[in-house]
Parts: sequence; C-alpha cells; structure tokens
Amino acid sequence: LNKVSSRDSPIKVSWKVADQHLKNDSVRVDTSLDGGKTWQLLQDRLPPEGQLSWNIPPVRGGNGAIRVVAQDLAGNLGLAGTDKSFTVETLPPELKPLGPLSTTEQEFTLQYQVVSSGTSELEDFTLWLRKVGTREWEKKRVARVPGEEIKLILADGNYELLFTARDKLGNESGPPTADTPGVLQMMVDRTPPLVSLKNFIGGEVYYAGQKKGVEFTVK
Repeated sequence: LNKVSSRDSPIKVSWKVADQHLKNDSVRVDTSLDGGKTWQLLQDRLPPEGQLSWNIPPVRGGNGAIRVVAQDLAGNLGLAGTDKSFTVETLPPELKPLGPLSTTEQEFTLQYQVVSSGTSELEDFTLWLRKVGTREWEKKRVARVPGEEIKLILADGNYELLFTARDKLGNESGPPTADTPGVLQMMVDRTPPLVSLKNFIGGEVYYAGQKKGVEFTVK
C-alpha cells in the first residue's frame, strides 16, 4: 500500500498463523492511523487463518498501519504487519468562499481559501450558488488550479455560495442537495436608491425665518 483513499475502503486484511501450540481464537488484528504510535483493535478472537475488512474512518493525512498478533499456549506472542505506514486520505479537499459580502460591481472577483487539501493534490473544485430562499443549487464555475481567479457576473439579489472539491486520489464532495446550507451569503446590488423631492420644487416664495418641512420619498 502507498496511498489509500475513500475509493479503496474497505481494505481486505488476510492472515495465516502457523504454530503447533496455538491458543484457540488467539489472533487479533489491530489498525493505526498515526503510523503505529497508537493502535485500535479491529477484531479479536480470530481463527489461525482468515480474512476481514477494515472500513477506514474519515481522515485527512493519516499514516495507516495494520498488524496481526497471535499468542500460543505458552504465552509467546507472534506479530506481523505492514513494513511501513501508508498515507490515508478519505476526506475530500475543503474550500471556503470569503467574499465580498456585498458588491455594487457588474463583474467582481470572488475571494476564496483552500482550507484543507491533505497530502493529495487538488484535482478540481466547483462553485455552486443559489438565491437566498430558493432550494436548487446552480453549478457556476469549475476551476482546476488553487488560487485561480474566479470572476462572476450576477443579477441583483442575495446569494448563498459554497464549493465542492475533488483530489487526485478521487476523494470528492458530491453536489449539494436542497438541504445543504451555504457557506457564505453575499448581496449584489447595483441599483441606486430612487429619491424624490416632494416640495421645494420651484416657483414658491419663502421668507427669512420661515420654517418649511422637507418632504421626500426613497425607494
């Protein structure tokens, strides 16, 4: 094993133990995600020969290892395992839209950040958006290079945005569903307020010291 992704899970573990005085059901299989510093029991009370599956938990940048331990009637322990640890990547990359939170520009650049990509390179990432209050997400842009400039032209409105991503191992976050919340909300508003003055329009006479209210409407 070199690198393990979500596509490779579960991993098949096979073993065979030879000992004339092997204790019944004395074989166990342990797994590690930190290169063997700590071990977690996968299953014990196993026969001398067999196979089982390891469903790798969600992890980013883990160092996987597997060992098989057996004990004979005299208490002697036999041990076999992976020669070296292997990289475990079962979580997709994570990107976060940052802003702007609002804009008056017809075309603007979306700022974003690669929050985590683990040890595998980013393959591509997709921007999704929808208007606030709606349920359907629209695929807006696919990019392949981290830091690639993303320019958008949107109609006036309030939007939710999020990214999905895929790494070169094939770990990917699927498209958002109607219940998936947005990561960022932003407002696009290129329409200036419409101000109307209702008096002081002209043709009227005013005297010094005279008070006159100013009437206006804003839409």
